[in-house]
Amino acid sequence: MRLFCVPYAGGGAQAFQQWPDILPPSFDVWAANLPGRGKRLMESAFFQLSGLIPALTEALMPLLDKPFAIFGHSMGALIAYETVRTLKKLHGP
Repeated sequence: MRLFCVPYAGGGAQAFQQWPDILPPSFDVWAANLPGRGKRLMESAFFQLSGLIPALTEALMPLLDKPFAIFGHSMGALIAYETVRTLKKLHGP
């Protein structure tokens, strides 16, 4: 199972760096590194979900060829929820 992880507001992908060591090997952990955070600190951050959700959805599309789940922590949970809603609108359940 591919597990996409979205960090809390202001957090980066490093929040999930130990997850591959903790979870069973059947999980393929992918952590979102959003613009304006972590290694992408110099990029312009999104300040509204209306810009972030389509960009994240587009980035995920090529990676949805296997069973997947999206996890978000705190603000990341809202981002994950809205991303799943968008994916469902585009491609059904």
